[in-house]
Amino acid sequence: MPPELAQTTLPKSRIHEGIRLAGGSAVGVWFRVNENRLVLLCDDDKGILGDVALQLVRVGTDAVYAPELFEAELMAREHGRGIRAVVLPVESTTPERLDQVLESIAPHCSVAAEDFAVLGKRPADKHLELLRDKGIGWRLWSPYDDRDLRFLTWVLVWAGTNDDLRIHTRVP
Repeated sequence: MPPELAQTTLPKSRIHEGIRLAGGSAVGVWFRVNENRLVLLCDDDKGILGDVALQLVRVGTDAVYAPELFEAELMAREHGRGIRAVVLPVESTTPERLDQVLESIAPHCSVAAEDFAVLGKRPADKHLELLRDKGIGWRLWSPYDDRDLRFLTWVLVWAGTNDDLRIHTRVP
């Protein structure tokens, strides 16, 4: 624990820079909000998703931003199974780009095409068909607000997480 947190007493359950402190003081239990449930924003050369990354943090979703594909691969290597969803700008979602992103990221974390979402301006129907054929079913078209973005990312990070299910009988 950082020394400045160990000497500071904060109100119970206050969120501070992505860290939730509980137990009445910083010496008590502390953990990251949404730990191991990250959204990876894999941007293109236009930098469209930079503001979206800040918006995600503002609504309480842990996100990592990669301005280029090689950085997305580094993030996937670093965070591994913690990355549960990938968001791409719809403007750069060509079949080749989708294949590149999947080949770069999927071996290092537990994502597949159905864990991907695209956002931006609604493209032509032909482009939508391409996304459907690739298995990307989650889309968010502009304009959208914080609630829409939060809903999308929470559905993505919580969908299909069988490793979090309780399999054994719980005894009271």
